Amino acid sequence: MTPSLPSSTEFLLPPGLGDLHQKTLTWESNIELWKRELTFFQKLIAEYGTQLQLRDHIKEREHFKMLLNYYKNQLMNTYSGKMIRHEEKLKSLMSDGMRQEESKYRDEHHELERQINTFEKELQCFKHELYLLIEKVLLRNKLKKS
Repeated sequence: MTPSLPSSTEFLLPPGLGDLHQKTLTWESNIELWKRELTFFQKLIAEYGTQLQLRDHIKEREHFKMLLNYYKNQLMNTYSGKMIRHEEKLKSLMSDGMRQEESKYRDEHHELERQINTFEKELQCFKHELYLLIEKVLLRNKLKKS
């Protein structure tokens, strides 16, 4: 479980930091959802990918499997770790009264936001391309039954 700041008034966050904290919590939730989606995509490829017979489709399937492995086993863990460290910095910042470090925290937050937004766009493209590949299998199966 990700250590995060309590939602109580134990820590009174300066203006704007509360919003950044809420964004981080949203990102943590998104990461968990992405992990589940990636597991689903792995199952989808396992079920339908074996029915791909054209060399280009097989290469595409292997490319998707490699990306899924990277996303799920490396990138999501990296992002989860970054979120944990980011929340720990905020907690430390508030408990130690280190207001001068707030600027560094905000800069780090904006960089995390850029990374998360970039991945989210990449994931959308990935899903679109994967669905197209699976549709090829479904269409082929439909044509066989006709």
